[in-house]
Amino acid sequence: RSPIDLAPIGELVCANRDDVHAAVARARAAQPAWAAKSFDERAAYMQRALRVLLARQDEIIDTVVRETGKARLDAMSMEVFAAADSLCYYARNAGKFLKPQKKRVHGLLGIVKQLRIVYRPLGVIGVITPWNAPFVLAMNPGVQALMAGNAVVLKGSEVTPYSTRLVEDIFREAGLPDG
Repeated sequence: RSPIDLAPIGELVCANRDDVHAAVARARAAQPAWAAKSFDERAAYMQRALRVLLARQDEIIDTVVRETGKARLDAMSMEVFAAADSLCYYARNAGKFLKPQKKRVHGLLGIVKQLRIVYRPLGVIGVITPWNAPFVLAMNPGVQALMAGNAVVLKGSEVTPYSTRLVEDIFREAGLPDG
């Protein structure tokens, strides 16, 4: 229901325990192939997602306004602009943030020891999104997890399911692999 006038917005079937287990299993199966892609390959998906987001920005704004009661300007600046910025920023910078690093070991051990920090994907990341910023708070952690080589299972608020569903739609339209 719309918080503005309590009019029905729509009806979705909620996932049950078996649906969640199946989603996690699909994500777990797809994640190694996703992690094997280079940062540049993953960034290309994020750039495509950015183009899709910009093409569908009015739909995103309308959906967020209908579900949250936000003003259009708030939905534009807080949801669309911030999500577009996140897609662009992490597509451009995640490879730099997560590249292996060599560090000097202090003291006498530095002569014979070498320290390297290597970042590895965690696997499947669960993102649970609140109702008050349903699009951006699904998109931002999703982009970060995906750019790090993880798969994502997203659970949106039951109050704003259509806003969160748009994140899935955008990534699907951008060609993100199944799972």
